[in-house]
Amino acid sequence: MNAKQIDCKFATRGSRFKVSVVPAHRMLLQANPAAAQWGWRELRRNPRVYARGRIRHPDRATITLPDWHRVVMNTETETDTMRNVAFID
Repeated sequence: MNAKQIDCKFATRGSRFKVSVVPAHRMLLQANPAAAQWGWRELRRNPRVYARGRIRHPDRATITLPDWHRVVMNTETETDTMRNVAFID
């Protein structure tokens, strides 16, 4: 939910409510201006990635995807049978 949606929900109930969203990096930069030089990188939660074309992997045969396909994370390490197995690369 964004700030506008929250505002609307409270307004429909007759409440007055002001939502202000301040990103954490702005607060950090206000407190420590030198933080702007720290080499930040933007990461996204739950990103969606799509692939098309030739997919190569050293341990697998190359496949060709003629259309766009959504790429999902491998979750084999989350199963009960893998709880005592660790992959170290």
